[in-house]
Amino acid sequence: MKTAYSLLVIIHIILVLLITFWLLSQGKYEVKKIPQGFISLNLLTLVLSLAMMQLNLMEHNNDPTIQLLDPYKYGVKTAAFLVLIGIAIRGYKKPAIRKKAWQGMIAVMAFDLIITGVWM
Repeated sequence: MKTAYSLLVIIHIILVLLITFWLLSQGKYEVKKIPQGFISLNLLTLVLSLAMMQLNLMEHNNDPTIQLLDPYKYGVKTAAFLVLIGIAIRGYKKPAIRKKAWQGMIAVMAFDLIITGVWM
């Protein structure tokens, strides 16, 4: 189970970085748009985050020496991803998204990365 949890953590981090790099790469283009598969990538990342939380809870229940992850942190991370997904869904069918929507997506991902790195 620890191996599965570690694998989920690594995959989750890679997906978060991919989402962040995609958002940052859109900055060099005048027209910013939501590419095909972006919402699916965000949903997959969200599901992996929730699966990590559940695996951690199961491990902690089986072995109390395993540190329990902070549920508030994952609640806030889940809310951030839901906001990101909401913005992406609103702009998905449009040929271009507004610059403020793109900046909002960048802010949400920066907030998510800060939570991941700082809040223990």
